Amino acid sequence: MSRCRKHEPGCGPQGPQGPKGVRGPRGRRGRGRDGLDGVTGSTGATGTLANNFLYATIAGAGNTAVLPANSTVPYDTVLAQVGSNITLDPATGAVSLVGGHFYLVIYTVGPVTNNLIFNLLFNGALVQGTQTQVTNNSNAPHTASTIIEVPAGPPGLVTVSNLAATAVTRPQCGITVFMLS
Repeated sequence: MSRCRKHEPGCGPQGPQGPKGVRGPRGRRGRGRDGLDGVTGSTGATGTLANNFLYATIAGAGNTAVLPANSTVPYDTVLAQVGSNITLDPATGAVSLVGGHFYLVIYTVGPVTNNLIFNLLFNGALVQGTQTQVTNNSNAPHTASTIIEVPAGPPGLVTVSNLAATAVTRPQCGITVFMLS
């Protein structure tokens, strides 16, 4: 049987296309070597550093003074500070945090032989989960930490308070604050 060629006399027009056939089975995966690695891209921009930090203590933080009951720990000495979003008021012991940021706050109270209860306060309110308590003259140091969000607007104030019903010999107290964002 011969096929008609397009320009031969007596050839008719091409007929309609037939229906689509069934898809064949998937072929085997290639077995060639992997290609070469692409060119390394350029280094991205340097990110911003967390550049606000404060570490403060009580001057001469030995066991020489008494911290009254229900009083604020009188932080008065900045040992390290970077940036201006975190500041200490040495007259009150309060740490001021600029609004619109998150902060990691860590406080420590050294070992004493009294019963102690300390807590972190933010704008005068107790911060849940930051209370530390020592009883039975255990002479154990303790630390608490939390992340605080200071809403946009005025600065927030962080203090640490002796919540014990009696005065305690002032332990070695320190507070560290990092601005996270």
